Amino acid sequence: MEYYAIVGLGESTKKPSGLLRKHEEPPWIPQQFNRETLQWEESKSAYSYFFGMDDDFEEITETEANEVITSWTLKAGKKKCS
Repeated sequence: MEYYAIVGLGESTKKPSGLLRKHEEPPWIPQQFNRETLQWEESKSAYSYFFGMDDDFEEITETEANEVITSWTLKAGKKKCS
């Protein structure tokens, strides 16, 4: 799998607004990480990132993606407890 951080103005690969992933070989089925369900989901909108319509993403490692997911999961847990 290839992993990507969605980074806009003022964001970084450590604190992106979103995460994407896709298989390295066809068929490329892009998935976006859903911060509400905390699950990877197929995403038609993710196609625009991989096929030239958007370029505000940077490739990251699986480990880096998992670190971001962990931070989002911890934040989600704190919100539920509040």
